[in-house]
Amino acid sequence: MLPVVKFLLDQGCDPLLTPSGRNLLSSAAWNKYARGVITELISRGADPNAVDSRIGATPLMRAIDDGNARAIEEFLAGGADPNLRWPKSNLDCSEMTAVEYATKEKKKKIIELLESAPTPGTSKPAKAAKPTSTSKRLPTMAASWKRLSKHLEESHPDMLESLNGGATEAQLRELSHTDIRVTKEVKDLLSQHNGQSDSACLIRLESKDEQFRLLTTSESLAEWKIWQELNEDGDFEDLEATVDAGVRDCWWYAKWLPIASNGGGDCVCVDFSPAKGGKQGQVITVWHEEGERNIVFASVREMLAEVTEYWCGQ
Repeated sequence: MLPVVKFLLDQGCDPLLTPSGRNLLSSAAWNKYARGVITELISRGADPNAVDSRIGATPLMRAIDDGNARAIEEFLAGGADPNLRWPKSNLDCSEMTAVEYATKEKKKKIIELLESAPTPGTSKPAKAAKPTSTSKRLPTMAASWKRLSKHLEESHPDMLESLNGGATEAQLRELSHTDIRVTKEVKDLLSQHNGQSDSACLIRLESKDEQFRLLTTSESLAEWKIWQELNEDGDFEDLEATVDAGVRDCWWYAKWLPIASNGGGDCVCVDFSPAKGGKQGQVITVWHEEGERNIVFASVREMLAEVTEYWCGQ
């Protein structure tokens, strides 16, 4: 099963698809032999906290209901939040957290798994954390672009004008020269707007008070080549990086793809080969004079959603 799933994802299948409301992770939650599939889907960007509209539950909830401890372990490792509550319904688990439902059903092993798992973003176990009532679901790339374009047209026409037309298939193929298998999210980003002119910076990192210009495919490739050549020449051998958990401990890595630049040698990159605990497709900052390698967005999809929120708030 896993080789087939990997092949389909490599061919561009979207792990976030919800055919007829069906969540792909929820579909795998009942299968005790789908552990590798779950891990692969999450590593490709599938959201372990997304609600399956058919059953009104997250993948973790589905796995608990089926008593699938293996799947539960993978969901928790992939960032599933055990403190989310089931939506209000006529089900026995209505408005319960995962721990509460497992306790009600007297599933001892599952209770232990849930209580020992840290809540995403903290080091606190599930039983010590306050439950949240809902999970934030990211809009699709297309939805974010549509909303952003409409707002820019009304309030920031110069920014909209700075955005180039969408990348062609030939332009997207330029990125293959990096030997990186580019994901659908990156293709969706550039297929809508293949970078922007030098006159503006669409990407904002409020935490760093930095602005970055969206790169074209050719600029992305050129930037990657510069970093790669410097690395191969040994320019970074004596430099020490300070990295977030989940990011490789190095100054530069060949599987980092620049997608935005501040024009001063610093880049926003998509990380296609994270360290243990990281997520493939996470977005990191790479500075040319500083060793900080921070995860700034969990995915390109999240980046575009946050950029949209930023501009719509201006």
